[in-house]
Amino acid sequence: MARFERTLLSWQLNYRVWMTGAIYFFLIAGGLWHILNVFQSLMRALAAPIIILLAVIACIDFYFENSAHHLNRSGRPSKLIFRIVAYAVFIVCVSYLIELVGMRSGMIFGHYKYSSLLKPQIAHVPVAIGFAWLGMLLSSYAVVHYLKPASLKVHPIFSTLLIALFMVVFDMFMEPAAIKLNYWTWRSGQIPVQNYIAWFVISLLFIVIGQIIDIYKLKPSRLMMHIYFAQLIYFIMIFFK
Repeated sequence: MARFERTLLSWQLNYRVWMTGAIYFFLIAGGLWHILNVFQSLMRALAAPIIILLAVIACIDFYFENSAHHLNRSGRPSKLIFRIVAYAVFIVCVSYLIELVGMRSGMIFGHYKYSSLLKPQIAHVPVAIGFAWLGMLLSSYAVVHYLKPASLKVHPIFSTLLIALFMVVFDMFMEPAAIKLNYWTWRSGQIPVQNYIAWFVISLLFIVIGQIIDIYKLKPSRLMMHIYFAQLIYFIMIFFK
């Protein structure tokens, strides 16, 4: 078992260095491509797959970060995989349904509609949107975990509020950038405050559910944190274009 754990740790360290560099490189390059107005057809085609891929990477790395401590005596993975996958499926499906209801009714986020850019879509809502919620929840959790001093004990309620706050901070840069990228448009032409309130409340609910099933008691990886900041840099570049 000790040999397996050492091998797993070595592999994790190597792949995380390359993966972190690749994510920053591609997203910063993508931001520059938009500023310079080059490779636009490529970026439009890759937008949804990248969103989905980043969420999947976050989930996989979340498992690897905790797998060495969740092996039973036979050397098989414990229920860790099931918990992470179940939470991921729940977030993707429920957030998609919330977006569907919100887009059609205007009662949750405000009145908006998606363009045909992010594909595939079901009922005019991109499938990637559910993965975007999942990726940002996990990466926001990682940000809160690693930015606080290691010696500081944070109450679960305060931690929950901080994660939701980082979700809203991210959305504040993503929304205007997404409009410039033609991902979606708002009926009034302005992003309503209602949208940010909804983001905060929905994030809180998702985080509380994750805490109930002990998802947010697991240790996040630093790669998950970098997924947050790499995307944030990308949207900031578009925001100030």
